Amino acid sequence: MRRQKKQFPEDFKTKFGFSTMMFPVSAATIFMTTFFMQYLTDYSGIDMAIGKIGFAAAFGTALLLIARVVDIIDDPLQAWIMDNAKEGRLGKYRKFAFLNIIFVTVAMICIFSIPGFVKSNTVLLCVWVSLFYLMYEMGTAFTTSMPLLQKTTLDAKIRSHLSVLMRIWMIVILVPVYFYIPVVTAIDQRIGNIGKSFSMVCIVLMTVLGAIAFLGVLGLKEKPESGTNTEDTDAEKLKLREVALMFVKNKPFLVHAIGSLLSGLVFGLFSVVSVYFLKWYYAADLATGEVDAVKYAAVYGVFMVSALIPNFVSPFLSNWFIKKTGDYAKVTAMCYLFGAFVYVGMTVLYFTGILQLSPYIYVAMNFLAAMATGMAVIPQTLLWAECADYAELQTGKKMSALINSVSNMLNKALNALSSVIAGAILIAVGYSVNNETGHYAGDVSQLPTMINGFALALTVIPIVVMALSYFLYRFQYPISAAFRKEMVAHLAEKRGSSPTLQEEA
Repeated sequence: MRRQKKQFPEDFKTKFGFSTMMFPVSAATIFMTTFFMQYLTDYSGIDMAIGKIGFAAAFGTALLLIARVVDIIDDPLQAWIMDNAKEGRLGKYRKFAFLNIIFVTVAMICIFSIPGFVKSNTVLLCVWVSLFYLMYEMGTAFTTSMPLLQKTTLDAKIRSHLSVLMRIWMIVILVPVYFYIPVVTAIDQRIGNIGKSFSMVCIVLMTVLGAIAFLGVLGLKEKPESGTNTEDTDAEKLKLREVALMFVKNKPFLVHAIGSLLSGLVFGLFSVVSVYFLKWYYAADLATGEVDAVKYAAVYGVFMVSALIPNFVSPFLSNWFIKKTGDYAKVTAMCYLFGAFVYVGMTVLYFTGILQLSPYIYVAMNFLAAMATGMAVIPQTLLWAECADYAELQTGKKMSALINSVSNMLNKALNALSSVIAGAILIAVGYSVNNETGHYAGDVSQLPTMINGFALALTVIPIVVMALSYFLYRFQYPISAAFRKEMVAHLAEKRGSSPTLQEEA
């Protein structure tokens, strides 16, 4: 018997589009959170080209601080443009998805492949990195996965399913990014220049991911809503006063934004600080500053496996808990409570000296921490869509892109803050690395101080922020199951669709 072809939004093209559209942004997020500072300090050769030890660390830290000021203006402005865009042949949001892919892909290639003549000139270096960093910022501000998801369906089951697909396929396709250091180390065995190897792998990877994502968005269908005129009237446009009211009256949004700001810092620190901590705590001779590159690659590879496996398992676990509890906020709170206890254990192990006995003790503890943060991803994603639903209920206007811009802005701010924390520690010790050999070029007597600073960022800070996140999501998030059901019914009537949101979700 021939299988019946599934209809929109459960058809293959829709699933493939949602599964692939975030590939470049996901890779860029890992590059910027995990490798941006390390590339500047360890692989770019900027210090050697400029002739000043510690310049790269200071340059990267200053750039990230300035970029956050730009974000405050840029992200909401681009979101306002998207929310006020007309329904056209490519839909309301899909056209921006193409810009997102192109901008982010090109920016990553250029940021992590700085030409030699640019590195040796301070002015050219500032212009080059700033220009392509701005392109990256603009590209991520045009991220449309959440607005498209919120517009595609009100059904929580389908939303959850598409979110899980996005999460799972992002992890699958980004395996080379997770194992970036081992891959670069292997390539370097033939090339003999660790900096060039780093850039080459980045170019190939981002080109492939960008092409796949472009094809995915090309197949997406963005249907205009029932009763929507493709020629927007003034009454349909989003006014600045309504935007301001969202920040004042949308309590679900405020609680979720603060909770995301707190909890996201843990992931940011985990990403950017761990690469330094693993390298110098477990794979370096602190007396000479020499790094065992093969050992570092091996330890880093096992470490990333410990972070990768939870990313496959956790979406299914969180989806199961969502079905059982029927509450995104409660599941998120549960995840962060578990995470807080894990980091308490890691703190005890570090200060008793047990953590230093083997890198695999640290790997095991991070496996548990990754389970906690990984399980929170799906419910937190769905909470952003729910906040957009609530904003539409209160104002009668779509604010999907605006709310998504806040999510993007918070993510980028946290990534930058994590890098700034790491950068401050690096600047304090005069950190510098030879980009060809990978060995330390600064004062080796400062390495223990640097390691202690990184350890505090990886243990004590996560305990505090996860405990606060648990309190916010467990006791302050205001949308109940009953209210959610009424909200969905109202929005379904407004859109001229069926209120298919399941009560238990």
